[in-house]
Amino acid sequence: MVLGALLAIRVDELVGERTVLLVQRRRRSIIGWVLGVAAMVERLWVLSDPTNRRFVLIGSIVWLLFFSYVTWTQLRSLLKQREVDHQHVDFGVSAARA
Repeated sequence: MVLGALLAIRVDELVGERTVLLVQRRRRSIIGWVLGVAAMVERLWVLSDPTNRRFVLIGSIVWLLFFSYVTWTQLRSLLKQREVDHQHVDFGVSAARA
């Protein structure tokens, strides 16, 4: 699920200058990967000591940030499209489920 969410971040907007879009895409991808890796590391961390409340709190915050970021990027991408087809509707439903 994490990899699917990270790949969804890489969807290009069709509006704007190409170089600006590539820079934005790279920045969103880096942020997404950092949050995704942090979430996966947190899972391993919690497995090592599941009774530590600090790990659980930090993990909850990391996962909240990750899924909030993925949802935000999907909705942002959806709202920037000039034409909406069935793929964009699926994207919107996917973001609403997250």
